[in-house]
Amino acid sequence: MGVDENGNDGSAPTKALATRSEEDTAALRADPRAFEPADIRQAQWIAAQLARSGLVAKALTNKPEAIFGVIVLGRELGLTVWQSLRSIYVVDGRATMSAALIVGLCLSRRDVCAYLSPVETTAERCTYAAKRVGGPEARFSFSLADAARAGLTGKDVWQKYPAAMLLARAGTMAARAMFPDLASGLYDPSEIELEERDVTPRPAEGEAKTESAALSTIKRKLASAQMPAPQTPAAKTTPAAKTTPAAKTTPAPQTTPAPTEEEIP
Repeated sequence: MGVDENGNDGSAPTKALATRSEEDTAALRADPRAFEPADIRQAQWIAAQLARSGLVAKALTNKPEAIFGVIVLGRELGLTVWQSLRSIYVVDGRATMSAALIVGLCLSRRDVCAYLSPVETTAERCTYAAKRVGGPEARFSFSLADAARAGLTGKDVWQKYPAAMLLARAGTMAARAMFPDLASGLYDPSEIELEERDVTPRPAEGEAKTESAALSTIKRKLASAQMPAPQTPAAKTTPAAKTTPAAKTTPAPQTTPAPTEEEIP
């Protein structure tokens, strides 16, 4: 192989590619997150590939923009792409995450979170103990009675796995209360559903009947006390025209009867 005027023997591109490949391989071995996007353009490309991969949730299938949003949110929380896609859910256009992830994010900050762990977990109640570094311990409980008041126990998942659901609710409650700087604005999907539901207290069955009877009585009283509808004044009648008296008829002249033969002299 000849050498050009610059002293290159034609193998420079091959050497450069080999060097680049070695660098990439070394980076992969040193950093298990080497496939993470390095900039927005790479994140958008990954989102476009995953949107049609069939490996993401139905809410994200064929929605590269939504996947990109999940990746961005996960990056802010220190998650990899797949950690974000496994733990962040989209519910009615809002990004939520699993209770385990919320608790895990707090535990990962040992400079803030001394501990956050359950001390009681049954099918009736769950209690978490939490402590900030340099602060006192606090405990937070969520019971099946609390779930019933919130209208949660009617769901199939609560009936099948009450202990697991109580564990999740108590954990997120303790995380947001003790570590708002880490967990503020982070919600489990079930908490978002409850927030958007109408939770106005309703009267018990007996109270509802009493209220209904009282409402009927009030309606009857209002109906009987209604003011009469304003009467429209009758239109003035035009007096009938005076009739002209009939003209007096002149009596017919009396005719003298003709004399009979006997009356003629």
